[in-house]
Amino acid sequence: MTMTALRRRISLLVSVALVAGCAAPKPDPGSDPPDRTLQTVGYEPGQPSVFLDPSDPWEGLNRRVYNFNSKFDRIIFLPAREIYRTIFPQFARNGINNALTNWFGEWRNLTNAALQFRPVLAGKVLGRFVINTTVGIGGIMDPAKELGLTYQREDFGQTLGRWGVGHGPYLVLPFYGPSSVRDTTGLLVDYWVLYRWINPFGLAEWEQDQILWVAPLRAVNARDRVAFQYYETGSPFEYIFVRRLYYELREFQVQE
Repeated sequence: MTMTALRRRISLLVSVALVAGCAAPKPDPGSDPPDRTLQTVGYEPGQPSVFLDPSDPWEGLNRRVYNFNSKFDRIIFLPAREIYRTIFPQFARNGINNALTNWFGEWRNLTNAALQFRPVLAGKVLGRFVINTTVGIGGIMDPAKELGLTYQREDFGQTLGRWGVGHGPYLVLPFYGPSSVRDTTGLLVDYWVLYRWINPFGLAEWEQDQILWVAPLRAVNARDRVAFQYYETGSPFEYIFVRRLYYELREFQVQE
C-alpha cells in the first residue's frame, strides 16, 4: 500500500466518523458515552460498510476494555500528561522523547530489521544509535535525522507480518490500546526474548533498579506524543473507526 492510498483511506474514515459524530449528540464532559452498536444506528446486515473489518470475535470484551481504557485515560493519563507538560516545556519533552527512543527503541528496531533480513535498514538503525548517542549527547538530540537517517519503528509484530503471518483476531489491551493476536505476541517477544534475553545494551538490569520512575516516565511520554482522546467526536462509530485505522496503520508499517 502506498502512502497516497493510505492517506485516501484514512481521509475517508475520518470524514465518515466526523459526519457520524455531528449526527449524534456529544456526551457531556466526564460522562460515559452511550452504549451503541451498528444495529442501533440503522445498519442493516448484509449491506456494505466502510466500517466493517474482519476478525473481531471478542468484540464484547474488547469494547469493555476500550471503555475501561477511556476512563483510565480521563482519570489518570490526561491529568498526568498535563502535569508533565507543566513541568517540562516542549523542547525538554522532545529531548526526553529522543533519549527514551534512542535507548529503549533502537535496540528493538535493530534486532527486528535483522530478523527481517533487511541489512540496509539495520545499518541505518545502527547508524542512528551511534550518531545520536555520541553527537546527540546520549540521544537527547537527534542529529541523525538531519543526516537523512530518520527514525523507523520495527517490532516483532511487523516482523511476523513481513513473514506472512496475518493479524489474527483484534484485541484491545488494557492501558495499551488497539492490538491483535499477532501484535500482542510481538509485544511479548520484544519484551521477554529480545529485551530480557538478548538485552544488547544491558538496559534490563538498569531499568529494574530505576523502574519506579523510568516506567511511568515512558508511559507519560508516550501519552504526550499522541493527540487522540477517547470519545472526542461523540461518534457512535469510534470503536470501529479506531479498529479499522489500526489495521490500516499496521498494514502500512509492515509493507514500509
